[in-house]
Amino acid sequence: MEVRVWRLEVKIQVLWVVFVLGAGLLLVGCGGAPAAPSSSEAAVLTIVSGEKEQDYNLADLRTLPAAEIRYTSKETGEENSYRGVRLKDLLAAAGANLESLNTVEVEAEDGFIATYDREVALRDTSVLVYEMDGGPLLESMGQVRMLSPGEGTKLQVKFVARLEVRD
Repeated sequence: MEVRVWRLEVKIQVLWVVFVLGAGLLLVGCGGAPAAPSSSEAAVLTIVSGEKEQDYNLADLRTLPAAEIRYTSKETGEENSYRGVRLKDLLAAAGANLESLNTVEVEAEDGFIATYDREVALRDTSVLVYEMDGGPLLESMGQVRMLSPGEGTKLQVKFVARLEVRD
């Protein structure tokens, strides 16, 4: 009788180990795709110029010369300080020919497109911003936003996803 009880206990222990290992494998296997990179690593913007297409993440944008502008935000109703990269500097870094640039199409994530003519695109105050008052932009603005103080609200594009240079 003692041998039978011992065998039963061994079988229960073996079944328990198999169950635990199986459950562990199931959990690992159902984990899905690896987590997306953090927002500073994931591409937030694509720039298209002729045949060239280049993706930028927030870390890439921060390596470019920074510009600071002040703009009265519709979201806050007050003047805020913004930090980002001048559109002309960003386009030059992406290899765009600024001499032949005619327009820049600024496309938002939802498909809205604003067209910056040459004069506005090359102004020092046309800035793709990634910070507001020393911190990230408000969620209602996206990770990057185009601002061009003095222009209408149509050119203050939120949730910018793509810039396309037209010669």
